[in-house]
Amino acid sequence: SIKPHTHTHSITGLNAGTLVAFFVIVGDLIPPLVVMWAPHFFSPDTSYSSVRVVVLVVLGVCVAFPLSLIRDVKNMSAVSLLSLVSYPILILRLLLLMLKTDYAGTTVALWNWNGIIPCLPIFLLAYTCHTQLFGIHGTLQDPSVHKMTTVINRSLTSVGVVYALVAIFGYLSFCNVEVRGDILANLPSDYFSTLTRVGFATSVLVTFPLLVFPCRNCIHSLLFSKAQVDVSFPEPIPQGKFVLITSALVGGALLVAIYIPNGTPVCGFTCTVEPLLKPTKTVPTVYK
Repeated sequence: SIKPHTHTHSITGLNAGTLVAFFVIVGDLIPPLVVMWAPHFFSPDTSYSSVRVVVLVVLGVCVAFPLSLIRDVKNMSAVSLLSLVSYPILILRLLLLMLKTDYAGTTVALWNWNGIIPCLPIFLLAYTCHTQLFGIHGTLQDPSVHKMTTVINRSLTSVGVVYALVAIFGYLSFCNVEVRGDILANLPSDYFSTLTRVGFATSVLVTFPLLVFPCRNCIHSLLFSKAQVDVSFPEPIPQGKFVLITSALVGGALLVAIYIPNGTPVCGFTCTVEPLLKPTKTVPTVYK
């Protein structure tokens, strides 16, 4: 059998890698908007990479880090609800672009094997949400297996529909052009697209506490506790260690995202630890 600490390492690697990927996404979306909205803050010689670093540091220190210091994810319910609005906006924007696309002379390929290897880690990462289940379990009133099962089923159904609609509308909108690594980078420069980018970046930033929560408890268990980590009923972390671990997680993810601006290798590395989790059997072992 796999030792409990192996599972703890896997959970830590998975969530830390996802934090890096989220910073990379924010680094793709926000810097162009900052340059557009505040051009007087930047000289003509300012490089995009410099703007990206400044934006990531400001958002990491002023937004991601304070949110990650929240101990109880219940306090994130209002902000999380606000972030959900970004997804219908994205779907609507892609739908409108699809309706305006000229398909004359275009051959629609229902399946193309080219690029499946670099895309596979992203597909896998899209459904690696099981390490957040116990944090969500703690926010339910009178939690039970039935309630948690209902939450899981509704969540997976919802994100499955969102993924399918974005995939279909996105492909039909940009089938005549080269699609970038982030489909939001293909959106035209207009008010609706700007709103979509800001909304999506906001949804990514407010998700940080859910990723930091299990990762922080795993690190505390590895370094400072003799007992196995319990994310559903975690051992209270002293304030000093709480801030120190949170700072290391957010700061480390920020530094990696600055030096690795491409999210594909990050997702690839993150998903190499995913098979170690074996969620149906091993995660309960970790959290007992």
